[in-house]
Amino acid sequence: MKINFEKLKSAMDDDGDFIIDETIKEIRYFEFKDAHSSKFWEVSVAASTVTVRYGKIGTNGQTSVKELDSPEEAQEHASKQVAGKLKKGYSEDDDSDSIEEILIIRTGGGWEEEYRISVETHFVGEDDYDVVAEFGSDIEEIENAVNCYIENGGSIEAFKSFSS
Repeated sequence: MKINFEKLKSAMDDDGDFIIDETIKEIRYFEFKDAHSSKFWEVSVAASTVTVRYGKIGTNGQTSVKELDSPEEAQEHASKQVAGKLKKGYSEDDDSDSIEEILIIRTGGGWEEEYRISVETHFVGEDDYDVVAEFGSDIEEIENAVNCYIENGGSIEAFKSFSS
């Protein structure tokens, strides 16, 4: 898909509240407790990458990362891992699931001709946003912002309404 950056810039120019956002990572957390151990296991999928964090409850644990060939394979791999943990007696902490979003937003007041574009991430339910990068409002800067968005886990499909 080829993005029409003139069309995207026009949409940003016309909308003082322009935002594109999508989920880039879902995190699931599990615990296992018995008379001899108290441990956790956490899995997240971001595109085709599966990240597992595990260890003794109360520690940061260890992290392992596995890159698969596609997002579908990554999701399938994570699902199999989850099924294995449930079979071993781990229980999921439903209150701890987190979803990380990435956003590309037009910043600045109202419909100013010059504005900034910000690429940010945050966890749903939290007020803190992490600014990945900020860009200007000309075509080249908008293209750089979209590339940054994609490099940090966003999908080019989020811009399909701005395709050529």
